[in-house]
Amino acid sequence: MTSYGFGAGADVTALTVTENINHYKKMGPLVDDQIKRKQMVDYATAMKFEGKYMKVANALTAWL
Repeated sequence: MTSYGFGAGADVTALTVTENINHYKKMGPLVDDQIKRKQMVDYATAMKFEGKYMKVANALTAWL
């Protein structure tokens, strides 16, 4: 599993799967089921969910 982006390098994690995986497979929804339930959102809504927009308590300007 590797994450990358923004020119800051990459992080890599190696996973080892054991026979215990069969126990955990039944504990949650399948990826296919999660994909079927997806909800598409526009860019502004995604930024809101990620907390990118914040209201400033004390603005430094009169223009709000």
